[in-house]
Amino acid sequence: MKRDTSVKMKRLTDFLGQPFSMEEDMEHVVEDIIKLCSFHTLRNLRVDKSGYAIHISRMMRSLEKVKLEIGETI
Repeated sequence: MKRDTSVKMKRLTDFLGQPFSMEEDMEHVVEDIIKLCSFHTLRNLRVDKSGYAIHISRMMRSLEKVKLEIGETI
């Protein structure tokens, strides 16, 4: 999984029957998800230090906005 992470992420979503759309590819949603799930990001989340998951909620809102702009339902 460490090598070619975006390719493996796309193959996984294809296998699960929820492939990324062309718009999501163009808007680099795959890279944003990979960055959000990285150990570096998870280790430095504010929730680990203060108990609040502000960073995650902001990222989820932006991902929901992308999906709503594309026309999918959440």
